Amino acid sequence: MRNRLLVALGGCLLSIAVAPAQEPFRVGNGVTAPRLVRKVEPQYSEEARKARLNGTVLLYAVVHPDGRARDMRVLRSLGLGLDENAIAAVGQWEFQPGEKEGKTVSVAATIEVNFRLLPGRGFDAGWYLKSVKFQLPGNTLRPVIIKSP
Repeated sequence: MRNRLLVALGGCLLSIAVAPAQEPFRVGNGVTAPRLVRKVEPQYSEEARKARLNGTVLLYAVVHPDGRARDMRVLRSLGLGLDENAIAAVGQWEFQPGEKEGKTVSVAATIEVNFRLLPGRGFDAGWYLKSVKFQLPGNTLRPVIIKSP
């Protein structure tokens, strides 16, 4: 069923038929999962590196028929800029899109983006932060780590 959109243009009121937005498909029942073709590694934020933050950001995304992930939102956060960096990296990934009945379709997906500092590459064995969350009052900036032991 199509909806109608009323648009005012030059003093005239136009009625335009609008197809309802197609919800993304879920894998199963004849829908194949998208497959990763090209991956861009996410960047560590300086704050996360100083805090030695390791962990996984879990994203919800829709992989569209053009092979790009969009409509992303964070399902599990790490903080210190890593959530934003995960979204930026996944936005550059290329997928072979999912299919239904031989046609490419938009498919909902959950994507894990791992952040691990390796010894000798910005991380020395010892302590590290697993996750960090701040509840900021309105009109305040997020904390910045200046130095860590």
